[in-house]
Amino acid sequence: MPSGSTQSLLLGGFGRRDVVASAYFQDDMKLTRRLTVNAGVRWDLWTPWVEVHDRQTNFNFATGQLVVASPNGPFGRALRDTNWHNFAPRLGLAYDLTGSGKTVLRSGYSINYIEDLSAGSTILPFNLPFAYNSQIVNSAGIIPDRKSVV
Repeated sequence: MPSGSTQSLLLGGFGRRDVVASAYFQDDMKLTRRLTVNAGVRWDLWTPWVEVHDRQTNFNFATGQLVVASPNGPFGRALRDTNWHNFAPRLGLAYDLTGSGKTVLRSGYSINYIEDLSAGSTILPFNLPFAYNSQIVNSAGIIPDRKSVV
Protein backbone atom coordinates (compact mmCIF):
# COMPACT_ATOMS: atom_id res chain seq x y z
CA MET A 1 0.00 0.00 0.00
CA PRO A 2 1.51 3.34 -0.97
CA SER A 3 1.93 5.87 1.81
CA GLY A 4 0.83 8.79 -0.34
CA SER A 5 -0.21 10.11 -3.71
CA THR A 6 0.26 13.41 -5.53
CA GLN A 7 -1.68 14.78 -8.50
CA SER A 8 -0.64 17.90 -10.40
CA LEU A 9 -2.70 19.54 -13.11
CA LEU A 10 -1.64 22.46 -15.31
CA LEU A 11 -4.71 24.20 -16.70
CA GLY A 12 -3.66 24.62 -20.33
CA GLY A 13 -0.16 24.84 -21.69
CA PHE A 14 2.08 27.78 -21.12
CA GLY A 15 4.70 29.64 -23.12
CA ARG A 16 7.53 31.39 -21.36
CA ARG A 17 9.76 34.00 -22.92
CA ASP A 18 12.91 35.73 -21.74
CA VAL A 19 15.93 37.53 -23.13
CA VAL A 20 19.51 36.52 -22.45
CA ALA A 21 22.19 38.84 -23.81
CA SER A 22 25.86 39.48 -23.10
CA ALA A 23 28.55 41.88 -24.27
CA TYR A 24 32.20 42.09 -23.33
CA PHE A 25 35.38 44.03 -23.95
CA GLN A 26 38.86 42.81 -23.16
CA ASP A 27 42.42 43.62 -24.14
CA ASP A 28 45.87 42.06 -23.75
CA MET A 29 48.66 44.36 -22.62
CA LYS A 30 52.31 43.25 -22.58
CA LEU A 31 53.70 45.22 -19.64
CA THR A 32 57.20 43.73 -19.80
CA ARG A 33 58.92 41.15 -21.96
CA ARG A 34 57.77 38.46 -19.49
CA LEU A 35 54.48 39.81 -18.07
CA THR A 36 51.19 40.03 -19.98
CA VAL A 37 47.97 41.34 -18.46
CA ASN A 38 44.52 40.56 -19.83
CA ALA A 39 41.79 42.89 -18.51
CA GLY A 40 38.16 43.27 -19.44
CA VAL A 41 34.57 43.63 -18.42
CA ARG A 42 31.46 41.62 -19.32
CA TRP A 43 27.80 42.63 -19.06
CA ASP A 44 25.09 39.97 -18.73
CA LEU A 45 21.36 40.52 -19.10
CA TRP A 46 18.90 37.88 -17.87
CA THR A 47 15.34 39.15 -18.09
CA PRO A 48 12.73 37.47 -15.87
CA TRP A 49 10.42 34.93 -17.46
CA VAL A 50 7.21 36.27 -18.99
CA GLU A 51 4.32 33.96 -19.84
CA VAL A 52 2.78 34.82 -23.22
CA HIS A 53 -0.77 35.08 -21.83
CA ASP A 54 0.27 36.40 -18.38
CA ARG A 55 -0.75 33.12 -16.73
CA GLN A 56 1.56 33.27 -13.75
CA THR A 57 1.17 34.40 -10.16
CA ASN A 58 3.29 34.99 -7.10
CA PHE A 59 2.49 35.40 -3.43
CA ASN A 60 3.04 38.88 -1.98
CA PHE A 61 4.05 38.37 1.65
CA ALA A 62 3.52 42.06 2.47
CA THR A 63 -0.19 41.99 1.51
CA GLY A 64 -0.92 38.26 1.93
CA GLN A 65 -2.40 38.06 -1.58
CA LEU A 66 -1.66 36.40 -4.90
CA VAL A 67 -0.39 38.85 -7.51
CA VAL A 68 -1.32 38.01 -11.10
CA ALA A 69 1.06 38.99 -13.90
CA SER A 70 -0.25 41.96 -15.86
CA PRO A 71 1.28 44.66 -18.08
CA ASN A 72 -0.31 47.30 -15.84
CA GLY A 73 0.13 45.44 -12.53
CA PRO A 74 2.37 46.57 -9.68
CA PHE A 75 5.04 43.99 -10.58
CA GLY A 76 4.46 43.90 -14.37
CA ARG A 77 4.26 40.82 -16.55
CA ALA A 78 7.37 39.19 -15.05
CA LEU A 79 6.39 39.75 -11.40
CA ARG A 80 9.89 41.06 -10.63
CA ASP A 81 12.34 43.65 -11.93
CA THR A 82 15.13 43.14 -14.45
CA ASN A 83 18.65 43.57 -13.08
CA TRP A 84 20.50 45.83 -15.52
CA HIS A 85 23.66 46.07 -13.36
CA ASN A 86 25.39 42.74 -14.01
CA PHE A 87 28.83 44.14 -14.88
CA ALA A 88 31.59 41.61 -14.28
CA PRO A 89 35.32 42.46 -14.21
CA ARG A 90 37.89 40.05 -15.61
CA LEU A 91 41.61 40.00 -15.01
CA GLY A 92 44.27 37.58 -16.20
CA LEU A 93 48.05 37.46 -15.77
CA ALA A 94 50.66 35.48 -17.69
CA TYR A 95 54.25 35.49 -16.48
CA ASP A 96 57.06 33.80 -18.41
CA LEU A 97 59.17 32.21 -15.65
CA THR A 98 62.31 31.56 -17.70
CA GLY A 99 62.01 34.17 -20.44
CA SER A 100 62.06 31.45 -23.11
CA GLY A 101 58.27 31.05 -23.43
CA LYS A 102 58.42 27.37 -22.43
CA THR A 103 57.22 27.76 -18.82
CA VAL A 104 54.46 30.29 -18.22
CA LEU A 105 52.59 30.84 -14.97
CA ARG A 106 49.00 31.92 -15.60
CA SER A 107 46.24 33.13 -13.30
CA GLY A 108 42.83 34.63 -13.79
CA TYR A 109 39.90 36.13 -11.93
CA SER A 110 36.35 36.93 -12.96
CA ILE A 111 32.87 37.48 -11.61
CA ASN A 112 30.06 35.62 -13.37
CA TYR A 113 26.30 36.10 -13.35
CA ILE A 114 23.69 33.48 -14.13
CA GLU A 115 19.95 33.35 -13.67
CA ASP A 116 18.86 30.96 -10.93
CA LEU A 117 16.65 28.48 -12.76
CA SER A 118 16.41 26.02 -9.88
CA ALA A 119 12.99 27.00 -8.53
CA GLY A 120 11.31 30.32 -7.67
CA SER A 121 11.05 32.20 -10.94
CA THR A 122 10.68 29.10 -13.12
CA ILE A 123 7.56 27.74 -11.42
CA LEU A 124 5.35 30.86 -11.44
CA PRO A 125 3.05 29.37 -14.15
CA PHE A 126 2.43 26.42 -11.79
CA ASN A 127 0.82 28.58 -9.08
CA LEU A 128 -2.92 28.98 -8.46
CA PRO A 129 -5.22 29.65 -10.28
CA PHE A 130 -3.39 28.35 -13.36
CA ALA A 131 -2.35 25.02 -11.85
CA TYR A 132 -3.64 22.69 -9.19
CA ASN A 133 -1.77 20.28 -6.94
CA SER A 134 -3.33 17.85 -4.48
CA GLN A 135 -1.64 15.41 -2.16
CA ILE A 136 -3.12 12.52 -0.18
CA VAL A 137 -1.05 11.01 2.63
CA ASN A 138 -1.84 7.71 4.32
CA SER A 139 0.42 8.29 7.33
CA ALA A 140 -1.17 5.50 9.40
CA GLY A 141 -0.65 2.95 6.63
CA ILE A 142 -4.20 1.64 7.08
CA ILE A 143 -5.82 -0.18 4.19
CA PRO A 144 -9.55 0.61 4.31
CA ASP A 145 -11.99 -2.26 3.86
CA ARG A 146 -15.63 -2.18 2.79
CA LYS A 147 -16.96 -2.24 6.35
CA SER A 148 -14.99 0.84 7.47
CA VAL A 149 -15.90 2.84 4.35
CA VAL A 150 -19.68 2.32 4.65
